[in-house]
Amino acid sequence: MDVKPDRDRPASGKAASAKGRKEAAGKKAEPPKLPVVAIPTVLIVDASREDRDLIASIALGEGCVVHTFEKAVGLMEAFQQHRPHLVFLDKGLKHINVLEIVRQCQAFNAALVLQGEFVNTREIQLAVKMGITDLLTKPMTAVNVTPKILNTLAYVKDVLKRKVDFHGPDDEASSLAMQEKITKLMEKTVDVMALPQVASRIIQLCSLQTTSADDLNKAASIDASISSLLLKRANSVAYGTTIRVNSLRDAVVRLGYRTVRSIATLISVFKLADASEKSFCFNRLGHWVHSLAVGVMAELLADKTRAGGAEDFFLAGVLHDFGKLILDDYLHEHYTEVVKRVGQKRISMREAEAEVFGVTHDKIGAQIAARWKLPETIVEAIAGHHDREKILAVDDVSRTVLPGFIHAADQMAKALMIGNSGDGYGLPLNRSVCEGYGIDKLMNRDTAVAVFHRVKELIEWINIPLEKTGLEKPSEPNGKHVCIVDGGRPDLLLDLFFASHGYDIRRFGDGWEAGVVPDWVLYDFREGLPEGTANLTGVPSPVFGAIALRAAGQELPPFVPRNTVSITAPLDYFNLMLAVAGKLSEVAPTLPEDVHKH
Repeated sequence: MDVKPDRDRPASGKAASAKGRKEAAGKKAEPPKLPVVAIPTVLIVDASREDRDLIASIALGEGCVVHTFEKAVGLMEAFQQHRPHLVFLDKGLKHINVLEIVRQCQAFNAALVLQGEFVNTREIQLAVKMGITDLLTKPMTAVNVTPKILNTLAYVKDVLKRKVDFHGPDDEASSLAMQEKITKLMEKTVDVMALPQVASRIIQLCSLQTTSADDLNKAASIDASISSLLLKRANSVAYGTTIRVNSLRDAVVRLGYRTVRSIATLISVFKLADASEKSFCFNRLGHWVHSLAVGVMAELLADKTRAGGAEDFFLAGVLHDFGKLILDDYLHEHYTEVVKRVGQKRISMREAEAEVFGVTHDKIGAQIAARWKLPETIVEAIAGHHDREKILAVDDVSRTVLPGFIHAADQMAKALMIGNSGDGYGLPLNRSVCEGYGIDKLMNRDTAVAVFHRVKELIEWINIPLEKTGLEKPSEPNGKHVCIVDGGRPDLLLDLFFASHGYDIRRFGDGWEAGVVPDWVLYDFREGLPEGTANLTGVPSPVFGAIALRAAGQELPPFVPRNTVSITAPLDYFNLMLAVAGKLSEVAPTLPEDVHKH
């Protein structure tokens, strides 16, 4: 069923006058200049005819072009042919890979609504993490789903009003125009993104040696949200006391100046760049949750490794990707293109930003932080948390440790799948930082649980709806084992990932106990095969199956069992989680481009 509204009818509905027709007859005919009206194209894929018709009737009533399908067969071709703006997908259809559809929607800047029976909380949380726009619970009724469908259609129409066509080739003129936009953006943010006076005053006071607790108390008391969070933090279990603090001044004394500065900045920045959607498919709420997780993880790493300055680590972690929100706020039409390229090319947000803007979020975020007069170490951490040279230089503790720790915290938060950074790709950690500062000893479930509870606490404090965040407590130990076979350079993030899912992790040849049968064998050959061996003997046969991680273009060796699910770098934790859950082995007839059967 393909139903299209009549687009040939003049918008005014009025016929031209007889006089106008006579005048037009004496002139050379010219094509009329009609206003360009963006009409949303909607794909509805659902096994239930009643549900298809219900959604279609609402979409048609809103003037959309509608295409409906009973089965998923040929769905990829439908994307190419119809280029939809919104897709409704029945998750119960056979031979469906939701992750593949998510990526296809990102590639076409299309919103995705998933419908089905959502009885599993984990399933709902995964859908939120994957960036699905909304969920429609079956059985569907007009009363239950109409408001949600109308809201989604309104959102799509709003995006189309400000949509920019990026399908043409990049040229020098467009590149220069983009550079001019970036320059104006930085000039504009000096005023528009200025911190509120209270936060600026607190930052200034914390930099002065003569500042007293009374000074900070007086400054913080002006802002109710800052005062409230300071009191909540001072009375949290993290401070290990049952004596309750009731006055703001006592809270300042208990917390210390750096913590007061961090909390004031966090609240103010959250107000400046809220969680409401701007660019299509960029999940701002997920971004905020991820940023909180990085801040918490960095603070925990600083505390556990005794690096010092945990408060600065927290603030640098929270602000490490703030530049993404700046670009999303003021160049959201173009940031949609960034998200699209991430899905199409399987590159990081930073790489896509460099292609579209010629500048990246870390540099913009650092400039803003410098103008806020935050400490230089925090500014450098924001600017350098992707800089491999800075991260590798660990000798000068005061200058280089913080960027390295933020880099580690960022990757660890991705491995725990807390929030959404914009891409799900994990990078191997800098081993010199991990081993030199003991971070490698923290890749366990205890770390995952500690971060979960702290992030949950912060989410509640700053009034983010918990049910919308997809935050999930790490799994309890389930008695299952994973045997990891790598090329001699272990990726410690895999330990953290599997520990958070309740697995016991062992590496082949490194204490693997004879007689222990693993549930999964994971081959990690992204950095090459084990040296000096053309074959691996003695790798135990798994209960469920084998997963192989490989570099792009890399052939798996013959000793890897047939029917192994192969995931191509960069590692997508969503794919890995689905593989462990056995979902990737069920999809047919196609798998995502980075996932193959060996």
